[in-house]
Amino acid sequence: MQEWELEWADLGAEDEEDFTERCTSDVEVYLQSLDSDAAGVVQRNCSELGSALSGETDCEAAWQALVSYGAEP
Repeated sequence: MQEWELEWADLGAEDEEDFTERCTSDVEVYLQSLDSDAAGVVQRNCSELGSALSGETDCEAAWQALVSYGAEP
């Protein structure tokens, strides 16, 4: 985040802990709304995205990972 000059507020959170809690809560609510097969697919896709973004320092590569996942605004 420092390399990209982002603050937690840019991600809608007060700090890292708040971001993690919000993210986890949102995902749990979403997964509970799906049947078990669909929830498994979403969890696998999310895990793959996390792996693609883990440690990424190139903004363009991170953006392309997000876009390919379907997170483009």
